[in-house]
Amino acid sequence: MKKFLFSTVLTAAVAVSMVAAAADTPAPAKTKVAHKTAHAKKAHKKHDDAYNPNAHKKEVKKVEEVILFADANKHVAEKHKPQDALVNSDGLSVKVGGKVDIQYGVIDQKSEFKHPANNSSLSQSDDIGGNVANTAPSAFANQNAMTSNGELNFTAEKEVQGNKYGAQLTVNANTSPTSSGNTNVASGVSLFMENSIGRFEAGAIDGASEDMAISGATIAKGTGGIDGDYSNWIPYKAISVANQVLDNTFIDSPTLPFDANSAKKANKLNYYTPTVNGFKAGLSYVRDSTVQGTTFEALDFKGTGYKNVFELGLSYEHKVNNMSFAISATGKTGEARDAAISGENPTTIALKKLAAWQVGGKVSYDSFTVATSYGDWGKSGTQELATATTPKRQQKFWTAGLAYDHQDKGGVSLTYMGSKRRGAFSLDALPFITANQTAYDNATNKFESFVLGMEYKVMPGLMPYAEVATFKYKSPLVDSKLMTANKGTIVLGGVKLNF
Repeated sequence: MKKFLFSTVLTAAVAVSMVAAAADTPAPAKTKVAHKTAHAKKAHKKHDDAYNPNAHKKEVKKVEEVILFADANKHVAEKHKPQDALVNSDGLSVKVGGKVDIQYGVIDQKSEFKHPANNSSLSQSDDIGGNVANTAPSAFANQNAMTSNGELNFTAEKEVQGNKYGAQLTVNANTSPTSSGNTNVASGVSLFMENSIGRFEAGAIDGASEDMAISGATIAKGTGGIDGDYSNWIPYKAISVANQVLDNTFIDSPTLPFDANSAKKANKLNYYTPTVNGFKAGLSYVRDSTVQGTTFEALDFKGTGYKNVFELGLSYEHKVNNMSFAISATGKTGEARDAAISGENPTTIALKKLAAWQVGGKVSYDSFTVATSYGDWGKSGTQELATATTPKRQQKFWTAGLAYDHQDKGGVSLTYMGSKRRGAFSLDALPFITANQTAYDNATNKFESFVLGMEYKVMPGLMPYAEVATFKYKSPLVDSKLMTANKGTIVLGGVKLNF
C-alpha cells in the first residue's frame, strides 16, 4: 500500500505541475529550436559506463547533432542547418553525441597478483569466448595493454508551454564488455520532465546522493583521478592464503554504499528543485538497489542489497569576482535485504540497515581549485556484533584534490583518497570471514591512493591525457599471515574524443 501511495502522489504531483505551468504560461508563438549542448549524464565507477565517470563535472561538451528522423515530403537539408536541433515528426528534437577513448595502460603490482593463472581461485579468461581457463600461461596476459572504449548518448526532448520533457539513453559502444566487465547494452535509460517547480526523472540513472556530491574526484583531470579508470586495471585487491578473493572488505571509491558499482544505476525516481539563490535540493527513491533495467533483472535472484531507499542531496554555490565556492551534503537510508546463503543448508543472515552520509566542498580562485570530502557508511550492510567486546563496525573515507585549469584548454590535478573499514560483510568473502571471525572482527582494513592527472585540448573535442596512480591496500590480516593485500603503480595514457 505504501508503494502504491508513493507512486500515486508522485504521479499527481507531476500532473499538477504541468497544469500549473500551462495555466501560468501563455501559448508561445512559433520559435526556432535553440542551439543547445547536450547534458552529459554522469557515468561512475566501477565503471558500468564505458568512459570517464567525472567528465561531466569538468566541462559541458558540445555535441554534433545527427538526423535520426526525417519527413520524406520535405528537403531536410534545406530545413536544418548542421548546428540546429533536429526534429522528428512529433516535434521532438533529437540529439546524438558520443565519446571514444583509446587508452594504453601499464601496471606494476605485487608479485602475488601478477600471475593469477597460477591460482585456481584467481581465474583468467581464455582467448576463445571468454571462458574461464583451468590452466593458463604463468604470466598474466594483460599487464600492459592498449584498450578502446566507446559510448553513445541520445537525447530526445520537446518544450510545451513551459514544460520540457523527453528521454535520455546512454549506450555502451564497445567490441567487448566495458572496462568493468559490464555486458549491458545501455548504461543509462530515463525519462524526464522539467518546469518551473523542478526536474523529475525516472529510470536506470544516478540518484541525488551521487549527482550532487562534491569530492576530490569532482575536480580531477584525465580519466577521473581517484574515481577514474585506474581501478579497472587492478585485477585483484586482496586474497587469503587459500586464494579466496577478499576485494569487498575495503572502501576504494569515494561514494556511498552501492554507488561504487552498477547498482548506482538502479531503477529510481528523482526530483531536483530549481536553484534559488545558489541553493538546490534533490530527492531519490529506489525500490530495490539490485534492480537495474527490465523485468528480467527484477525477477533475477539477488543475494544482498537494499530496498525502499531514499537519497537526499543539498548543495549551495556562490561566486564573488574571481572566487567561487560550493558545498554539498548527501545521504541515503533504507532497509537491508538479508544475505541469502544457498547450498545444502540454505539460510539467511540479517544485516544492518542502510544509513550513510557524505559532506564535501570546493573553492576556486582564478585557475586553481581545491576540493575535499568526508563520508561515513556507518554500520550499513554489516552483520550484528559477535559479542559485546567485539570492536565497533567502522566504514569511512575522505578525499582531497588540487587542480589547475589552463584557459579552458585542459589542466592538471592531484587527488587523494583514504579509507578505513572494519567488520564489512561480504558474501564473496564469507568462508574466510567465518573461518577467521575473531581476527576479522578486530581488523581495520585501510586503503589509500594518489592520482596525478593531466589533459590538454589540442582541437575541439580532441583531448590527449595521462595519469599516474599509486594505490595501497593494507590490513592487520596481512601481518597475521591470513591475507595478502595488493599495492602498486598504474600509468595510463590516451586520447579521447567527445562529439
